[in-house]
Amino acid sequence: MFCLRRAACRVLPKARAFSSSSKESFSPWQRYLLLLETKPLPTKIISSAGIAAFGDFTCQTVFEDHPFDTKRFMIFTTLGGVYIAPTLHVWYGFLNRAVTGVGKLAVVKRMMLDQFVFAPTFMASFFAVLTATNDSEISIAERVRTKLNNDWWDAVKTNWVVWIPAQLCNFGLVPPPLQVLFSNVIGLFWNAYMSYISYKPAPKEKDE
Repeated sequence: MFCLRRAACRVLPKARAFSSSSKESFSPWQRYLLLLETKPLPTKIISSAGIAAFGDFTCQTVFEDHPFDTKRFMIFTTLGGVYIAPTLHVWYGFLNRAVTGVGKLAVVKRMMLDQFVFAPTFMASFFAVLTATNDSEISIAERVRTKLNNDWWDAVKTNWVVWIPAQLCNFGLVPPPLQVLFSNVIGLFWNAYMSYISYKPAPKEKDE
């Protein structure tokens, strides 16, 4: 398993090996790898925003029965780009520096730090930021407190079901420059869930 990760890492230098004169022959995948090398954060921001957009669009059109909320779609997409992508970029960079090696123990250590330290904290911060962007007469502090009390723990438990096996694969098989992309691909459907639970009304709002 872990030798595959080392082999995959050799794919990335090939993108740098192309001369500028041969760029016209790049496949889309090679262009993406080159952008990850030359402009890593902007590339991840655009990818993450697109995947967040897909998640919210899927949630609103497939799983919910109400008119399409364009403002919600734009907010969720923007947060995917300007909040999720930079946060994951910095976190994965730190994680790969803090826990070196590609053996099983290193992979498990990264997964434990990611899922039991980072994920619960990030989930709370994401709910707080997203809730703060919603219009309401209730104070932001009260809305955030209610949202965390109602949905944070359920979201964390669901996160562990999905992301513990996913991150074992990510940290064991995927080269570091592609780890945000891998998370975003898994996040195609995870973002639909996050969109649903992020915008789920509080119980008292349902009754009104």
